[in-house]
Amino acid sequence: MEASTEWQLFIKTVAGRVPDLIEYIETNHDYDTPEVIATPIIAGNSAYLRWIADEVEARDARPIRRPADPHHSE
Repeated sequence: MEASTEWQLFIKTVAGRVPDLIEYIETNHDYDTPEVIATPIIAGNSAYLRWIADEVEARDARPIRRPADPHHSE
């Protein structure tokens, strides 16, 4: 059994980007099997949901990048 600190992270995106996001997490996560769960949005503030879609669309051409780890120096 593993005993370590875990963090829960919520990432907001559109359904079409989920496969790329899962692939990125699986490739870059320290765990062999990271927990990745996608849940559908069945209702919400329409302006907010439109904002998410617009933000993802605006960034869709750019690759997902791993942010620098401030706790690790190379």
